[in-house]
Amino acid sequence: MASKKTKSRIRKENILLCGIAAAAAAILVWAVFSFFSTGAGSANYNYYQQKNAGGCGDLTDAGNVQHLSHHPSQYADCIKQVSPQIFKQDGR
Repeated sequence: MASKKTKSRIRKENILLCGIAAAAAAILVWAVFSFFSTGAGSANYNYYQQKNAGGCGDLTDAGNVQHLSHHPSQYADCIKQVSPQIFKQDGR
């Protein structure tokens, strides 16, 4: 018969293994879900990539201007062309 000390050690090891298995399962589920989801982030990125494919895009669209302002080194010339009214409208 195993001693109480041995049973306690085995019980702790079982709990640890179950915890590791649960964490691995959670990571696997997250990875599969992420792989098959189409994510809104990539959709927004593609929207602005298409919009700005020809240059600055619509400089009267507050969303487009906000996007351009997040990339000042790339779109500095475009930002200079934006009407001050658009920046006021955007709350800046």
